[in-house]
Amino acid sequence: MPAQTCPAPIAVRGYLIGSEVLVESFQTLQPPRDSPACLPTGVQHTVVILAAFPSTALPANVTASFAQAAFSGPNRSIDGYYRDASYGKAWISATVIGPILLDADYPCTNSFPIVEAAMRAADGQVNFQNFNRVVVIAPRSTTGCPVGIGGIGCWSMSTPAAGGFQASWVLVGADY
Repeated sequence: MPAQTCPAPIAVRGYLIGSEVLVESFQTLQPPRDSPACLPTGVQHTVVILAAFPSTALPANVTASFAQAAFSGPNRSIDGYYRDASYGKAWISATVIGPILLDADYPCTNSFPIVEAAMRAADGQVNFQNFNRVVVIAPRSTTGCPVGIGGIGCWSMSTPAAGGFQASWVLVGADY
């Protein structure tokens, strides 16, 4: 296949064979940056998915009530930080889902498949079209995994039930 140029990030599915990648499919992930779905001001409709791997459970203290308080609680929450840092121009409205069990153990070398798996697992519990932020809290599978990583800007994503939607995403290590 000849070299391709792409004006936006892509997700690639395939196999690593030595130093070559056998690409089965790819998808453009990011819409134009002026998308109204991910504006930095106003309410940030956030779904927080607590996800465990088949071989690694979430820490006992990472519960739905803990996550809800961390995102929207009255004391030192992420909502409070957004309000303070934006001078009241941005705030969080969080819905916490889970804990849910992912379909497989995923390596942390590529974070977005973990986010995709969590969205698939939570798909029947929430309508992703109602959110413009997706946060997945999951155990770090090895010590070399990042504590947190996310996509920049607004991404085109989809789930079977919700269809297409635009949101930003973040994967956070549950032990952070």
